[in-house]
Amino acid sequence: MEVPTFNSCPASGIYIHFMRLSFRDIDYFLAFSSSANRLEAAALLGVTLSALNRAIQRVEMEFGLALVVRHARTACMTREGERFVAALQAMSTGYSQASRVIVELRKSDHRASARSDQVRDIRLARGACT
Repeated sequence: MEVPTFNSCPASGIYIHFMRLSFRDIDYFLAFSSSANRLEAAALLGVTLSALNRAIQRVEMEFGLALVVRHARTACMTREGERFVAALQAMSTGYSQASRVIVELRKSDHRASARSDQVRDIRLARGACT
């Protein structure tokens, strides 16, 4: 199993884990966690059971934990999986809120909506994390 990569900013004490996951993987994992079974989750998402299983495996591989116990016909969350779901739900909510803010900012800034393919130059203070 690969060791996760981290970037740090010693001055702030912030350590960031660079995820190789997509938000889609996280959404699939959350759908599984709130469904009665994997087939129901896959149907709700409009994906195959195989696609859902691969997303769950990517989440487990990314964090190096068994989050799901698989049986012949069923699967259920481990205790670690249940705790992790709560954190993922908070992250998903935060991402949704941030996305809504971006939409509002684009609506209020005509220049940003006219040049949505351009990124504004942001100057960081000296000594900022890179």
